[in-house]
Amino acid sequence: MGAFRLLEHSDDEHGNDSGSALANQIASLISALSDHGIWIVVLVGLGVLTKRFSLRSALIALAVVGFSSLGLNTVIKRFVNKERPDADSPAAAFVRRPTSSSFPSGHTLATAAAAVAFPATTAGVAAGLIATSGVAWSRVQLKAHDPVDVAAGAGIGVILGWCLRRSVQAVLRNL
Repeated sequence: MGAFRLLEHSDDEHGNDSGSALANQIASLISALSDHGIWIVVLVGLGVLTKRFSLRSALIALAVVGFSSLGLNTVIKRFVNKERPDADSPAAAFVRRPTSSSFPSGHTLATAAAAVAFPATTAGVAAGLIATSGVAWSRVQLKAHDPVDVAAGAGIGVILGWCLRRSVQAVLRNL
């Protein structure tokens, strides 16, 4: 289901009151924007458009962070085969249900890695980590993950981002 189609669901259809339905709709939009790093690509694209860095350096940096996040997440998921939360929950209807292990949250891991690796300033890292908390909340709200899954994803992502930060910053500055 696409993010915009999800907004068409009514409260009655899922048995939610309007407050939780609204939270689910907001969470589904946040979750959809974090699918495949869409929001990260958009923000890096803005950096290219504003001439903060070149298209070539942006693509290389995106590839480094993206493939590192994906690879690490895939390896961990294969070793930890944790079931996802209740798929019969009304909130679960608002999100694409991955079939992989629930641990760790790949959405949160990738967002946290990018939040630490890409920004040139401490304020930028802080803003990225606030975005990461929104992604983590959305994944729990939509019953795609338990809190431990998103906490682990955030922690692993921060460590990965910190490990990649020097390389990513050098690529963004010099290419």
